[in-house]
Amino acid sequence: MCAMLEIPLKPLNLHDRITSLTAQEMEQLPLSRLVIRGRFSQSDGLQWISNCVPNVPSVVGDGNQQILTYFFRSIFTRTILVVEIEDATITV
Repeated sequence: MCAMLEIPLKPLNLHDRITSLTAQEMEQLPLSRLVIRGRFSQSDGLQWISNCVPNVPSVVGDGNQQILTYFFRSIFTRTILVVEIEDATITV
């Protein structure tokens, strides 16, 4: 039997969206990772993420991409947040 777990997520308003990362930044990323899996579409996942971080469109234009990837940098700590969204999976 599978139990439903509900965790409230707070908006991360102090993050700026960036277009890409350098190889050096990618090597320095921390090892922590959050994976959310379930019965949801890519557009559902995108809608949820757009409610948590700024400058993420709530819909995808063409819908042909298998994985959507967004990069963010914290204004205060300069840490990097990478979000990958696909059908049934969100990786943060």
